[in-house]
Amino acid sequence: MDKVLGHHERLLKQLQELRIQRYEEKKALEIKLESTKARAKGEIKSLHSEVNRLKVEVENAWNLGKEKFLKNSRFNTLCSDKASIVFECGFNGCLAQFGANEYSERGASGLIPRRGTGLGGYS
Repeated sequence: MDKVLGHHERLLKQLQELRIQRYEEKKALEIKLESTKARAKGEIKSLHSEVNRLKVEVENAWNLGKEKFLKNSRFNTLCSDKASIVFECGFNGCLAQFGANEYSERGASGLIPRRGTGLGGYS
């Protein structure tokens, strides 16, 4: 019986040591986890700051590029070409409407100002 009680005591002591070891490992992992969380929060905050800085930088670059493009003579040429095409199409469309509605030059003379009379030259 003493032999069994001695073996039981050793097993209880071993169990207690394992519990202590497990508790210490758990605490060490919790400390490591908290440290990792804190480091991750710091990195996330840093990355958010970097993203915001890059957004501002992109916006500035876009504005500078847009300003440079708008000042470019090629842009002015393209706009002038487009405007003249739109004007020509609009003018030709007006002429087509006059023709389709059978306005004669003589009948439309009251609608079109005479040359050299300005806007007040309607008859």
